[in-house]
Amino acid sequence: MKTHRPLFLAVGICTRGRKAQLRHLLHALAQQSFPDIASYCLIIIDNNDAPTVTQADLGPMTAYPWHIVHQPTPGLVSARNTLLEKAEEIDVDWQIGLDDDVVLEADWLANFVALLSETTADIIVGATRYTYPPEAHPIASGNRVKPPVMGQPPKRKTTCNYAMARHVFDKDTGLGLRFDPYFNEMGGEDVDLMVRAKRIHDLDVIGDPRPAVSEPQTGKRATLRHRLHLSAEAQVTTFRIKQRHKEIGIGANRLPMWANVLLRTNRDFVYGLGDVAYGLCNLPFRRDLGWRHTGLGLLQLARCVGSFQYLKGHIPKLYGQ
Repeated sequence: MKTHRPLFLAVGICTRGRKAQLRHLLHALAQQSFPDIASYCLIIIDNNDAPTVTQADLGPMTAYPWHIVHQPTPGLVSARNTLLEKAEEIDVDWQIGLDDDVVLEADWLANFVALLSETTADIIVGATRYTYPPEAHPIASGNRVKPPVMGQPPKRKTTCNYAMARHVFDKDTGLGLRFDPYFNEMGGEDVDLMVRAKRIHDLDVIGDPRPAVSEPQTGKRATLRHRLHLSAEAQVTTFRIKQRHKEIGIGANRLPMWANVLLRTNRDFVYGLGDVAYGLCNLPFRRDLGWRHTGLGLLQLARCVGSFQYLKGHIPKLYGQ
């Protein structure tokens, strides 16, 4: 979206229970190059039960206009909608959103600014890669995320590292889109919003690999058990999104939910067994390839477990995972 005045950009971060990671991120943000073709501000949504983020936590970022908003209602949606409301209130052109535990590439902001100054897209998803410690389980560390293809719809629709134009979220002069409270704790609110943006409003949602961040997978995140748990929970969320879209009449798939679950489960089971078998056969000769395919197969089999959890009425709680 082009404007006649310098772009006014807000970097927005929602945080809960990660004060150390937030402070590290803010200090790293201050080291970024801030191109003078835009002006900047910082928005922090403090989603802790009681206010915990103070001006002292912002470090060098106090050189720029800043806003700390306390949102006591925990949840992905309540925090991110509060962020959009604040961005609308202060009249930004673009809201750039980050998770509070990411690590910025050195040229992250410069790449985003260059992109936003010339793009005609409405929502942009940047690249996020996972990094693992040496002690991580080889199957878990083999879970690599492919970067988005420049200008193409992103396969991984995520608000870990993204930008949204004002006309998408502004209620007075734009569409006033918000994240659906249905997904407040289970996750999937980012996928849901971007799908609604495209199917209902025909907005241009694209990926771009240049504004890149990494997300450290430490502690329990580096364990095989956690990766399998997330894979099963993500499958449940995928079906919850499909169900929700059918309820509001935007589901592209006309099959009943039970048929969707059956087809997806059969595919995951067959491909999962195939990948595990291929991986185990390669382990003695090509360990990296063997672990990677074994891991992919186990993750697909975990999704089969998620399918049955969905049929049993399970609702994931991924907030904070």
